[in-house]
Amino acid sequence: ASAWREAIRAVLPRSIDGAAPASDPEVRLLCAALWRDVAAWAVKQEALRHLKLFAAEGIAMAEEAPSSWAFVPGSDLLLVVGEGIVGVTVEGLMADNSPGHKRKKFEEVESLVSETKKKPVVEVKETLECAVEGSRGAGDRRRESTRKEQRSRDRDRDRDRDRDRRDRDKDREKDKEREKERERGRDRRRRRRSAS
Repeated sequence: ASAWREAIRAVLPRSIDGAAPASDPEVRLLCAALWRDVAAWAVKQEALRHLKLFAAEGIAMAEEAPSSWAFVPGSDLLLVVGEGIVGVTVEGLMADNSPGHKRKKFEEVESLVSETKKKPVVEVKETLECAVEGSRGAGDRRRESTRKEQRSRDRDRDRDRDRDRRDRDKDREKDKEREKERERGRDRRRRRRSAS
């Protein structure tokens, strides 16, 4: 899945720069190739019957995936495989990429995805890192700094809540003391009146 995640990053535009519509040719090619890969995996896992919903009418699905589909859930695939990377809006699809990201054509990325199935894991990782020009590292660093900032804000918020809680408790204690003092004053006045 990491090869597909990097392919998704390379093909989709940076979220700040805009979105690629679902009808974009490169996005459609990416979704179709990803769907073929998922369908091939489903055949190996003996889960082909779950894909019947997407098959075109009249196509028999005995032991292999059909060549034509009635519906390919492209946006859903991209959201599942690219979890945390891909965003989908009315405008289209976008990815969490670093500044200066240049979109690649699917043809450039397709060869990398198909090569990953043949290469050892170490080579695959190096190839993909070169292909996406370090966009993943920048995104990871950005997410890590965001997490640190969030933790710092959470600590500050908790500290403020604790201080506010202590202040409220002190105020309540002072109010109770004042009320007791008033009650004592009322008792003294009552005693004086009853003694007179």
